Amino acid sequence: MGWQKRESGRKYNSKSGVGTLIGDQTGKVVGRGILSSDCRVCTFWKAKNVETQEHKCTRNWFGSAKGMEPDVGARLIEDVETKNCQVSTVIMDDDTTTMARIRRTIQHPIKKLSDTNHIKSQFNNKLWTLKNTFKNDLTKPAITHLNRCFSFALYSNKNHPESMGNDLKAIVLHLYKEHDLCNKKWCSYKRNPDKYRPTVSLTSLPLRQKLAEIIGEYTSGYNIEKISLCINKRGRIFS
Repeated sequence: MGWQKRESGRKYNSKSGVGTLIGDQTGKVVGRGILSSDCRVCTFWKAKNVETQEHKCTRNWFGSAKGMEPDVGARLIEDVETKNCQVSTVIMDDDTTTMARIRRTIQHPIKKLSDTNHIKSQFNNKLWTLKNTFKNDLTKPAITHLNRCFSFALYSNKNHPESMGNDLKAIVLHLYKEHDLCNKKWCSYKRNPDKYRPTVSLTSLPLRQKLAEIIGEYTSGYNIEKISLCINKRGRIFS
């Protein structure tokens, strides 16, 4: 979903939004929906405090800007299915509201897969939120390194959930100088312990527990199966 106005994903007050449905295999736009809570003609006559003259009104949305995405998502899929094409899988971010709306609207099961770019962004946001609690322990270089390790664990283990899960679990241990779960393909200590010099080293035990909890959200059975597909949402390319 694209909005005319949006501030860092925290403030939703755009007057219009555009949603697209793109085929994963073809990359072609198969559906588009435009919602607008504003009409300039209506606004013009209202400002003059006179009755609005007959015109083609562009306003077709009377809810909040945040409510546009679930509405467009469900409507686009519903429209595709009226053309004898059943949607089995949706690749999107982790907006539970949109997925819940789709499942209420569509009468058959639809599987939801996570977009890898969104997963990485979500992980990064969690680290920066955690930094508010561990200001001195979780430095900017540490966050950069954690993001790099996280991305490498994803893309180097595409379609291999077990090895991806192992590499993700090893990240926190690696930063605390524990290398039992490390893989030689990315851990310099495993390849040459004598010459190893850590890029980042952490010591805070409370921070370690919180980092392990964050990683654990991605390594649970169902989540790691979805994440291991390493799917990128085509909407990012289109927009």
